[in-house]
Amino acid sequence: ISLALGDYAKAIEYFHQAIEHGQGFSSHQWVAGAYSWESISALRLGEIEYARQARMQSLSMSQEIAYQTGIIWSYAELGEIDRIDGNLSAAERWYRQALEYLEATYVYNLRAFANRGLGQIALARGNLDEAHRRLEESLRSANEDYFPWGSAYALSCLARVAITEGNLEAARQHLAEAANVISRW
Repeated sequence: ISLALGDYAKAIEYFHQAIEHGQGFSSHQWVAGAYSWESISALRLGEIEYARQARMQSLSMSQEIAYQTGIIWSYAELGEIDRIDGNLSAAERWYRQALEYLEATYVYNLRAFANRGLGQIALARGNLDEAHRRLEESLRSANEDYFPWGSAYALSCLARVAITEGNLEAARQHLAEAANVISRW
């Protein structure tokens, strides 16, 4: 509830307690998941290194028990952490690693997440064609997975591409569509 309400510091506190309890029961998947959410909360607080450390813990535990969903999400979230931290090359490697893993298994909404991240990297590098391609793929995947948050995020990123291209009408349309998606969610 704290995470949903935006009280990320309290969420971290609860996830840390969940980690302690899970370790007592040797529930590695539970603990990996708690580290995952602890990382997301820390990132939302702007605590980049804390987020990275918790995510690496989640990845390590997921690898230890061959928990594929945890491994793939850790790769994608490490990409997100590095993208936000400005390390675009490392972020790109993480996102691509997540997409490679997806060839062998399906994880709900991850293709949309990773392609959105790669699109944002392409935009930051000024590669508008690649940004547009990746973000359209993100939007398509989000729509297929009925992942409204991912659809709205891809649309808002497509608006940024349109603004960069000087196409304010397309940007307005993308943002209106994003708002419509969120309002129905």
